[in-house]
Amino acid sequence: MKYVCLMRGINVSGQRKVNMKTLCTQLAELGMDNVSYYLQSGNLLFDTSLTSSEIKATITQLLGDAYDYQDVDLFLFTFDTLQAIYDEMPTFVSDQDVSKSHFTFLNDIPDTKLTEQMDDQAFLPDQYRLCGTMVYVYCPNGYGRTKIHTNFFERKLKVRATTRNHKTVATLLDKLSS
Repeated sequence: MKYVCLMRGINVSGQRKVNMKTLCTQLAELGMDNVSYYLQSGNLLFDTSLTSSEIKATITQLLGDAYDYQDVDLFLFTFDTLQAIYDEMPTFVSDQDVSKSHFTFLNDIPDTKLTEQMDDQAFLPDQYRLCGTMVYVYCPNGYGRTKIHTNFFERKLKVRATTRNHKTVATLLDKLSS
């Protein structure tokens, strides 16, 4: 089965450096097939017959052993799951520029009490929509200027998260489908 694994906080701002080409070779040596990456920011693609739990355990062990990173959050998706997430991206405005759209992946469904306390209109023109373990984010003035970023959602929802822009998710889907 084909998978994409998003690793939180890898190769961001010079922190937690991982040579993605080397990581791909290491994963191939551990039995994963067609291992590749997109960008240096922790986006892996591969085929494997391992279960989700086995995949996460394998990557977690490798990151711990080879890089001494003990707490990297992994977000694992099959092609079908990632495609469904992509297809659910809401339209926030009629002339929405998809390059201003982002996907924030949560590692768990947040507590209802916490989600009820949030106001998705409080940061206009930036907007978000929370759907289970996903937060769809639209920032017409750019993600670098928004207050509704990964750390914001982690603080407010008490879950771990990672964010990818529209182009990255679209490219990952394209690579998974080929």
